[in-house]
Amino acid sequence: MLKNGVKLNILGIIPARGGSKSVALKNIKKLAGRPLISYVLNAAKRSHLLTDLIVSSEDDAILAVAEKYGGGEVLLKRPDFLAKDDTPDVPVLRHAISQMESRKKIRYDLVVMLHVTTPLLRTEDIDGCIDKLITTGADSVVSVYRVTDANPIKMKKIVDDKLIPYIDGFEEDTTIRRQDLPPVYRRNAGIYASKREVVMDMGKVWGQDVRPFLMPEERSVDINGLLDFYFAEAAIKFLRSGSRQKINNHSHRATK
Repeated sequence: MLKNGVKLNILGIIPARGGSKSVALKNIKKLAGRPLISYVLNAAKRSHLLTDLIVSSEDDAILAVAEKYGGGEVLLKRPDFLAKDDTPDVPVLRHAISQMESRKKIRYDLVVMLHVTTPLLRTEDIDGCIDKLITTGADSVVSVYRVTDANPIKMKKIVDDKLIPYIDGFEEDTTIRRQDLPPVYRRNAGIYASKREVVMDMGKVWGQDVRPFLMPEERSVDINGLLDFYFAEAAIKFLRSGSRQKINNHSHRATK
């Protein structure tokens, strides 16, 4: 990818720890007949903008599966102290960047973290985030989706056995339909694209100027527990069947 005629070096990093507590070896558990990690690998290796792609894991079984499905992408054995339950993302990213810059003898301009647990992201989502990061000059671009079932205006907290607005000053107007509420967005945990200095110098995953990259809700499944695998499989069947197009066509006809 060029910016002002200068080639940008862009590193894609897929963290894939083996010690998940919610689901054993979650990152290689089968989803619709394939290991979970294979989905993000397939999307990332087709990117037109990533210079290099690396899978970082402390687990040999995960690295073996990544090698099988990654088509020769770089594998990085992560030290155990960077694979604990409470290990944040930044040290893992810094380790991957440092190791790759040492191996490749280059300095990366942009870093893109891709989470295995968002299996329905596509190559165009990855490249779309990168393109927006470059064209806007922002510090970071993060994938999000529009929330339709949990608008903060409708959320409450319980204080002294009374329901009160979760956000002070936001009284819910029960006459407003759900679809007429102001749009709100949530990170889907899939893609975090940032300038190198955000991670290496600031010690953050995203910087001050963060821009959104909008993805559809049905492709924003974030797998944390076993139940999420069933949701993801349902979403895969939904997308493969063309049901979304059928729904859109029906809605279009109904408004004529």
